[in-house]
This record gives sequence, C-alpha cells and structure tokens, in this order.
Amino acid sequence: MSWLVELPANYLGEYYSPEGAALPDDSWYFDRGKKELVYIQSKVKSFPRQELTLLRFKVEFNDLTLHEGKTSGLPAGNKGVVLDQVTEEIVVN
Repeated sequence: MSWLVELPANYLGEYYSPEGAALPDDSWYFDRGKKELVYIQSKVKSFPRQELTLLRFKVEFNDLTLHEGKTSGLPAGNKGVVLDQVTEEIVVN
C-alpha cells in the first residue's frame, strides 16, 4: 500500500492468511500469504453478521508506455496500478 498517497481509514494492514470473520466488516487488508488485497464485505447490515464475502484482488503495476502496440501519442508518464479481482469467497460465522 506504499504506492498510495494516503491509506484508507478502513485499511487494517498486512496479515498472513487471517480469519476473515475475525476482522471488521467493510475493511481492507493485504494477505501476505497469498499476495492479495482483500475487501471484507458484509452481507447482513441490520443484524449481527452471519455471512460475509471476501473479495480478493491482485495488485498489478501497469506501464502502458512499455507495451507493444501501444497507442501512439500516449504521454510518457502513463503508468498506474490496476486491481484485478481474482476470487470471491463466502465466509459463514
């Protein structure tokens, strides 16, 4: 997350394969074991949570200036980060 100017208030930090149900709803963490950024999304908002969804993303650096077949006229600084969703996992408490 060092590539962000400011960390989101709901970012919990880095963990090695934590139990998703033990972490707060509507928050992010980085799973160091799987090297994925994970969002914990609650399914139930009006009652104590019984089921939640873990949305897992791979973080990829994107430098369009290095790709073959790039669009001509792209500015030299056309770089960024892409979040590519890899899985969606349901966890039941």
